[in-house]
Amino acid sequence: RELRAADVDIRLASGPDGNGNWVFERGGAGEPAAATARERPQFDIHRVLLERVRVRFGADRVVEVAKLAGEAPVAGATQLTANGTLDGRHAYTAALTAGPLARLGTDQPWTFDALVELAGGSLAASGAVAGAGDASRVSVRFGAGTPDVRAAAQALGLDSPALGAAALAGTLEAQRGRLSVAALNAVVGRSLLTGDLAYDTGGARPRLSGALAASVLDLLPLLER
Repeated sequence: RELRAADVDIRLASGPDGNGNWVFERGGAGEPAAATARERPQFDIHRVLLERVRVRFGADRVVEVAKLAGEAPVAGATQLTANGTLDGRHAYTAALTAGPLARLGTDQPWTFDALVELAGGSLAASGAVAGAGDASRVSVRFGAGTPDVRAAAQALGLDSPALGAAALAGTLEAQRGRLSVAALNAVVGRSLLTGDLAYDTGGARPRLSGALAASVLDLLPLLER
């Protein structure tokens, strides 16, 4: 009932067909696409300990897990903590407290609370996942902040103007063909934004809708690039 590993290298890559090497499909013609509750694996891991695990992806990106520890009993709470570096330069920590893993892929909500800290910034999320496949539903209340948007973007391999500090919060809802953010509140540099957004791919063409209000809108950092 323990899962232990150390000094592991994992490479994530996509083939010519676009499928990733982390996707596994059940073989055999005529087999049902989804496992029944009885067929679904039941995890009962009383102790998890992973050390010095490197996950490589993209051209040269590397996530190193110095240590991941916790537990995932079949009928109890899942608790995991991790720390390491991104690309060998940016330290991170992560923590997850969630319901039993056996609820994933069922109609029972799998609730979770997560916190990630990276490059001086943080992301906190609390929500639930229910259903499986195209019928899955996700609801997440989130809050994020960073003292330096450019530094946080660079840590993630992205480009950004010098926007200064930023913070945002809202509620994310996702289900088949639709993604929405409600009660969005964002402070980016000197700009203040509130509103709701929705992205829907269920029609003849994708549709972005919503409304944003800006009590203060500072475009100077964008114009100075």
